[in-house]
Amino acid sequence: MSKKFADEPLLSVRELAERLGVSTGWVYGRTAAGSRSGIPFVKLGTLCRFRWSDVSAWIESGKAAH
Repeated sequence: MSKKFADEPLLSVRELAERLGVSTGWVYGRTAAGSRSGIPFVKLGTLCRFRWSDVSAWIESGKAAH
């Protein structure tokens, strides 16, 4: 694991939902198996955790060109 990721705390579904201003159900829907444009996550047993840097890159990749 790189130092960059070692120093970056993992966010829970609730914490990510709060940062994005969406419901936890929306976050779970974007991490469901088969979700084509799913939020990148780390699986820890049965738990989903998120690196903010991965989520930020995912958001940037989804922006439409103007």
